[in-house]
Amino acid sequence: MLTESYTEEWRHWHDARVDGLNAPYGWLSLISQDWLEDNVPQRIDGIPGTWLLRDGEVSYLPDPQGEAVFIDKQIATQPTHIPLGYNPNCGFGSSVEISYRDLEIELIARSTDGDRRIVGVRVRDPQQALLRHIDDIPTYPLSERWIVPMRFREDEAQLFPAQTVEQHVYETIYHFGQIETSMEGQDFIFDVNGKKRPDGYETIVHLRDASNGKTTYGAGRFVMMMLDEIRNATTLDLNRLVTFPCAVTNFVTCPLPPLRNRVPFEITAGEQLPVEHIEQRIQTFHG
Repeated sequence: MLTESYTEEWRHWHDARVDGLNAPYGWLSLISQDWLEDNVPQRIDGIPGTWLLRDGEVSYLPDPQGEAVFIDKQIATQPTHIPLGYNPNCGFGSSVEISYRDLEIELIARSTDGDRRIVGVRVRDPQQALLRHIDDIPTYPLSERWIVPMRFREDEAQLFPAQTVEQHVYETIYHFGQIETSMEGQDFIFDVNGKKRPDGYETIVHLRDASNGKTTYGAGRFVMMMLDEIRNATTLDLNRLVTFPCAVTNFVTCPLPPLRNRVPFEITAGEQLPVEHIEQRIQTFHG
């Protein structure tokens, strides 16, 4: 039986999760995702100036007269190179702040077939977040049935291109190893992937189960733990399965679940489909 302290801790965690989605520049604030074409200056609706992708690097070109964006907290009155590196929103993208009025702008760096770098420009609007505010995310009832035993088998961290919900778009992520677990009388081995953050490595156990596309998001759900945490974990808490942001916006590149991370029955734990969700995905990359 779940303890009162467990239930209270889960509730605080869940409330923080909802607050994060509703944040002024959270996932509900996204209004566009435009992919740059090599050597072709491109305008983004509502943003002054143009963006130029050349040899895998991006520059911002301000209009000769008129407003310009702020890059690294300085107004960009001259052509400005935008360095790529760690980005808290998308893993790898623009490594400096970019803004225009109350809009936040970020570059996302990905790859396409043949390992060619592609870069998109993504815009966040706090007014959009207000319009799309959600009161809660529906979840299955908490149950100790879905707190399952696990053992982490760590491998040397290796980068690899993971396929995403955007066709022909790949996101470079880390593979950290596998977990061995059992549920409903069956044994499983699941791949553990993730990203590097300034405070350490973030791992996700990304699962697809028989509830996906019915009561939960079609491309699966995941449990997130820091690498130091999963190294010492003896249980996998599926009450903390969460939905990828691609359930609520088209302007993302969420990874698809690893082939081996398939569960043949419904996991009736964790988040269900948000009340307001994407009914039919619109592809933003047409390369």
